[in-house]
Amino acid sequence: MDDLTHLFNHRLNKKLKEIGKYSRLIVNDHFSVIMLVILGFVALSYREFLNYLSQPLTEIIKLAILSIIMLFFALSLSLGKPYWFNHLADPSYLFAKGDGWHSYWKKALTVTAVLPLIGQLLAFSMILPILVTAFNWSVNQCVGFLVLVLIFKVGQFINLYLNSFNSFKAKYGFLKLIRDASFFSIVWMLGTLISYPIMLLSIFNIVYLFFAYLRLKKVRSSPIDLSYAVESSVRSNEAFYRFVGIFAQVPQIKSSVKKNPVCEVFLPFLAGSKTNLYSYYLTRALLRNENYVGIIIRTTCFFVMTLMILPSNGWVLAIFGALAFWVTISQLVGLYSYPDYQVLFSLYPGIDNEVKLQTLMGILGRLLGVQSLFYFIILIFKTNNVLEGIMVGMAWAISQLALIKIYIPYRLKKKKAKKGVSFAKID
Repeated sequence: MDDLTHLFNHRLNKKLKEIGKYSRLIVNDHFSVIMLVILGFVALSYREFLNYLSQPLTEIIKLAILSIIMLFFALSLSLGKPYWFNHLADPSYLFAKGDGWHSYWKKALTVTAVLPLIGQLLAFSMILPILVTAFNWSVNQCVGFLVLVLIFKVGQFINLYLNSFNSFKAKYGFLKLIRDASFFSIVWMLGTLISYPIMLLSIFNIVYLFFAYLRLKKVRSSPIDLSYAVESSVRSNEAFYRFVGIFAQVPQIKSSVKKNPVCEVFLPFLAGSKTNLYSYYLTRALLRNENYVGIIIRTTCFFVMTLMILPSNGWVLAIFGALAFWVTISQLVGLYSYPDYQVLFSLYPGIDNEVKLQTLMGILGRLLGVQSLFYFIILIFKTNNVLEGIMVGMAWAISQLALIKIYIPYRLKKKKAKKGVSFAKID
């Protein structure tokens, strides 16, 4: 293509379609329910925290809160970087474009800066109520602070663009983001302590943009390192697929099946005492396939972290536990048809689907038992109330029984009614 900006638009549209496809897989019915519940709990906890901040606070507590906000703000400022959309074949087929790459990269810089700026607005909206409540900031101070933050974020993107002219410096771009974000946050914290945050941040931004301008003049006639652009794009693609792989299967990521010493400990227990053709096979598939193991680890860790921040209310904890078990089962029920796509099982005579169903129900029931024991230990430490913990545990046991005896048969029957659906794939 003569105009590389058209090439960029084509690659951008292709990536947006890919993001849309995976977004529909990730933000499904299960995930939407989870996010609504969690956002509700987080909103309630945040409101209680703001009520606490509205009380008179000591200087030490204010300093501690300010330090935590500074660390959060430094982290948010260091996230987000340009996405160049370069491919491995670009140096071979499009290297001769020369200066034409400047327009391509500038378009990429402009377009991909939008999402980090939106993310920065969201991060600012989270700390804004704390600044108003705990530190009595006025509207003008908040608006001025927001403008300075966005200017600094734009300056960060300009510096990342300038790094692309020097591959040695560009390789350490993320470390520079962390360094600059830390400096910005420290200046803001010092300014807050002496009651002049806007003035100090304005001076910092002016100096930061001035050095960026000097760098721009220095590299104006320098060629962009195309090999770095390709390397950076490949790393960004890999990071994108790894993130999507947390929630759904990605063809670009090859799953492996191998023994795991930690998971092998649970193999005899999950297989059960009444072994048959499916018991050890399905258990091995569950504990050795990294897709299924990943689901178990991710859901357990995610709900443990959420359990620790929930209010100590018996009903809330009971509903939350039932939701956690449902999320686990809904993603592992596809294990039912895992043997159907294996050659040996296709040749094996006398396969009984009812035995396979009962075996799967027993395996997943014991798995939920292990999860609930783990949740119960966290719950006892959280509430420090054994009686309440036992009541919540009984509610969890009832929800597990309903999921195993009612939900799994219903889900498989519903799936079988749909033609062309592969149960071997993880939902």
